[in-house]
Amino acid sequence: MKPSNETVRPAAPEMDAPGLGLRREHYEHLRQGLPVQTTWFEAITENYLDSLGRPRHMLRQVRRNYPVALHGVSLSIASAELFPLAQNAQTSPESMQNYLKRWRLLIEEIEPFIVSDHLCWTRTPALQSHDLLPVSYSEPWLKRLCENVDFVQSFLGRSIALENVSSYVSWANSEMQEWEFLNEVSQRTGCGILLDINNVAVNAHNHEMNSENFILGIRPESVWQYHIAGHEVLEHIRFDTHGQAVSSEVRNLYARALEIIGPRPLLLERDQDIPDLPELEMELMELARVPASIDNPSATLHPERNIHSATALTKALPDREPGEVAGDQQRFIESLFKGKLPMDVHDSLKGAGQPGLNALQSMNVYRDSILSRLMEALEELYAPLLDINDSCLNWFQEYIQTHPPKHYNLSDYGHNMSAFLKGRDTVASDIARLCFLQNRFFHGQRPGGGWIQAQLYQEKGVGISRNIALLSVSHSAIVRWKAWKEQKSDFDPEEEKKVPLIIFRSPSGPISLRELKSFEAALLVRLLRGWTLFECMQWLGTVESVQTEEVSSFFRFLTLAEIYRPESEKATTGAGP
Repeated sequence: MKPSNETVRPAAPEMDAPGLGLRREHYEHLRQGLPVQTTWFEAITENYLDSLGRPRHMLRQVRRNYPVALHGVSLSIASAELFPLAQNAQTSPESMQNYLKRWRLLIEEIEPFIVSDHLCWTRTPALQSHDLLPVSYSEPWLKRLCENVDFVQSFLGRSIALENVSSYVSWANSEMQEWEFLNEVSQRTGCGILLDINNVAVNAHNHEMNSENFILGIRPESVWQYHIAGHEVLEHIRFDTHGQAVSSEVRNLYARALEIIGPRPLLLERDQDIPDLPELEMELMELARVPASIDNPSATLHPERNIHSATALTKALPDREPGEVAGDQQRFIESLFKGKLPMDVHDSLKGAGQPGLNALQSMNVYRDSILSRLMEALEELYAPLLDINDSCLNWFQEYIQTHPPKHYNLSDYGHNMSAFLKGRDTVASDIARLCFLQNRFFHGQRPGGGWIQAQLYQEKGVGISRNIALLSVSHSAIVRWKAWKEQKSDFDPEEEKKVPLIIFRSPSGPISLRELKSFEAALLVRLLRGWTLFECMQWLGTVESVQTEEVSSFFRFLTLAEIYRPESEKATTGAGP
């Protein structure tokens, strides 16, 4: 959805403009309209791609006042089987089709001045690592990568930028330096380079590379943007955490990049231990004062592709066999999840660090990172479980072992938790179900994953919204859930009877949960099945001990919550002038 003609949005920032990542920790500061020094924001694509709820609303609000860049973490542009048999859309993974289509819609709505992701791979058709895995700097990988970039840029109708990533293991068959590989990708596809200065410093240590040679070797005209961040210094390696202030070494390397490449929009990243916005802006403004040379080639920040824009996932790529690259990636990622490194995979890799780690130790860096990220995702999504059962963390660990992720969006991980817990603890299973539905509604999604639409009612038939969840859970689960939401420690969860309830979200209100009487739940089931109001009333007349006032009260609730629209109101609303 593009803005109306009356909407005037800020244009792209200046070439040396300082920016910050848009993080939820700073939403309230921005919502209140407090002073802001940063001149633009970068939004993580996946935080908004699958949301029409509060996060997407916040992004729209920010975009009205600031230029925005979209930066993704799950495109997996170097995956050998990113688009298997792409000339037939039915054979492409459904999640990837959704990703590309929703990505393009988000781009059209937000109109970012730069669209970017990482030069890496994150998954195979069977497994999703949710980590930025390293590429081999070799011709077979380069060829496959460039085919993927061409397809994506054609589909989007614009060029994208790719970021150099930090890495903790490398491929033994690499044929060129990292910066040479980046230059080749940019020259062959027309994509830009998002130059992450911190990642250059991290890789220089981890792979005994000269960081200045990297800066000298990159084609200045291909660089569209800079990233800068802090990293953690460990015994053998440096680890890209985005959790510390920028080190003096990285600041000096940034100053060198300004001399050699020239100014570009600068993004300060912070994803852990995020301080208040004014404190973070102090560091950003210090970086913005680093002097820059002005006699260097400039870059076009957002060139539109002067090529056809594919309107479906059925164009652009020829039929391709998975080949050698796919096999390498499959064995690599399977080793990470199984925790075992076959000798052929070991021999294809080189360890990192000073003093150097071997390939097994380096792979464990990735494995530990992936498992920690999955655990953090479960702890966030199912936080109420942490307060009610000491076995919760053990359950999460077992779930990770038996349910490796497949979806590109980390917030979707754990969607089978309720079923997983059913044979272990029925109350915990019910609470997990409530947690996941809460997450769905928060992002404006129906329980099955479709969008909650502004138009709540069917065009024909009964006036009942499909944007609800109707379920039955134990009374104990409801009590514990409410106690957690209200931060209460004194409650009586002893009653174990099943209770029907409804979860709903009206366009004008928050996500709500209401316990239902038996007749109320049965009535909703009939409305959802297509019964008319007259048929429902006839049925209610056969139900013993239901009072007229109870029925009237329930319909008032349904109407005020915008769950049900009476037939007469529908007819009036739908009537022409």
